[in-house]
Amino acid sequence: MEPGAGQKGLEALTECAFSVGENFSEPAVFTDESIREIATLTGDFNPIHHDTDFARQSRFGGLIASGGHVTGYMMGVASRFLTSRGAGLGIQMAFTLRRATPANVPLTIEWTIRRVEPQQRAGRHLVELEGELSQDGIRLVTGSVTCLVSREPFY
Repeated sequence: MEPGAGQKGLEALTECAFSVGENFSEPAVFTDESIREIATLTGDFNPIHHDTDFARQSRFGGLIASGGHVTGYMMGVASRFLTSRGAGLGIQMAFTLRRATPANVPLTIEWTIRRVEPQQRAGRHLVELEGELSQDGIRLVTGSVTCLVSREPFY
């Protein structure tokens, strides 16, 4: 065996696939149809998510996405990114809805990795992310997510 070969194997087990400061983004549009569908599926029957005429007369000027829709989609973006490199499980999420999320406008979801913490079991890490949904640089929703990640399946 080469000198240091065992150490290289140990480093591979403790190395994380993610780095602090790494970020990723994805465009998003919440259509009238998707807003109605998700609001119905989640039991949110507020007319601001369903009735176009009602919503047009509101201060929002049109349909807006429900909080569950927006935050669920943001979590999905984070999940797709994290599980592209191995297994992942969300364990903590928090969101602040700062402004209404309007229908049919281009938006951006962006996440940044803020902390990576090795766990007791080799190859597992807690990864904390901070993110936002924005429209033309204006933050509509901010959030944080903590996930357990591993290069090896744990489920």
